[in-house]
Amino acid sequence: MEGLFKEGDILVTGRYAFDAFVGSDLEQVIEDNDIDGSEFK
Repeated sequence: MEGLFKEGDILVTGRYAFDAFVGSDLEQVIEDNDIDGSEFK
């Protein structure tokens, strides 16, 4: 989807719905980018 993402955005892969994190690589993305829970508050 052209224009939806910009360079440097972190993308979660493995799922195709905005609310479907189960089965995705979200946990690995969070760990790889040193993101803690306070990022989501």
